[in-house]
Amino acid sequence: MIDSKWLGKVEFFKDLAEKEIKDISKLSEVVELKAGEVVFTEGDTAKGLYVLKSGKVSIEMSVSGEDRMSLYTVTKEGETFGWSALVEPFDMTASARCVEDSVLVVVSGEKLREYIQEDFHAGYLIMKRIARMMSRRVKTTRIQLLHSHYGG
Repeated sequence: MIDSKWLGKVEFFKDLAEKEIKDISKLSEVVELKAGEVVFTEGDTAKGLYVLKSGKVSIEMSVSGEDRMSLYTVTKEGETFGWSALVEPFDMTASARCVEDSVLVVVSGEKLREYIQEDFHAGYLIMKRIARMMSRRVKTTRIQLLHSHYGG
């Protein structure tokens, strides 16, 4: 379980009520990973929503065979990734690998889904954040495609 005061400062959860943040902190655990360790793999069933406490994590996508392309690097404390844990079909759409030793907060996807089905206020705010994350990801991918096609 993570300290609810820390979790309440995370942008993704900041609009939630104090009780909701405390409830969600009970669904979380802290995980320490070494540089090079895989957090999750594209195509796997999504197990959790991840929040960076320290370190760096590369979000990557398969491009051909063994080749991978880094889409984004999570570098800021409190950055959230792994939204697939809350969006059907609950399969990871990319992979994540630690670029350096990292500490992550993992909120159980299954338990968080159950929680937001019961607490509609929290569910609305969390899904609003997910939509914002997805929108940014689409925009970033579009820019990368334009740069790869037209140069830049």
